[in-house]
Amino acid sequence: SCEEISEGYVHECDPTGAKPAQVRPALGAFTHEAVAVDPQRRHLYLTEDRADGCLYRFTPAAYPSLETGLLEVACVEPRSQRVAWQPLPNPDPPRARFGRRRATRKQISNATRFQGGEGIWYHAGTVFFTTKRDNRVWALDTDSQRLRCIYASTTGVLRGVDNLVASGSGRLLIAEDGHELRVHDVVLLE
Repeated sequence: SCEEISEGYVHECDPTGAKPAQVRPALGAFTHEAVAVDPQRRHLYLTEDRADGCLYRFTPAAYPSLETGLLEVACVEPRSQRVAWQPLPNPDPPRARFGRRRATRKQISNATRFQGGEGIWYHAGTVFFTTKRDNRVWALDTDSQRLRCIYASTTGVLRGVDNLVASGSGRLLIAEDGHELRVHDVVLLE
């Protein structure tokens, strides 16, 4: 579960409710939106719900434990669209003199900014995520580390993109937040 507040955390929750939720500071202190798990490569991908938010990747030190690990930010090369992952110096920065922290998304100057990261989903070697302020759906190939925009609304057909999920039939379904609150069947997954 993610805290969608400035300097928020990810909480690892027991779905049975038998154990209390555990704060996982290693996954960063920022305006988290959602997390997707790549079980093959043992990575977690995280979106940040800010107008200048980033895409993050967390590699647990001892998968599946989320207590410690490496948090990185995506730096996309504009021409090739290849993603280089840069380690964050301090995912959970200490508070400065006046109670503020240096924002996680500002620790790496060449980090790629996305316009309001929302839902994220892992399916068969691809991480799909949405950005709400520009109504886009992105696909990151986890083998080639190439990012591509697979949907960009220029016609207004899909507005306020939010959560997404890959269905059992292999289709990517995207929900709107705001507008008409529809669910769209956007792309057939290969």
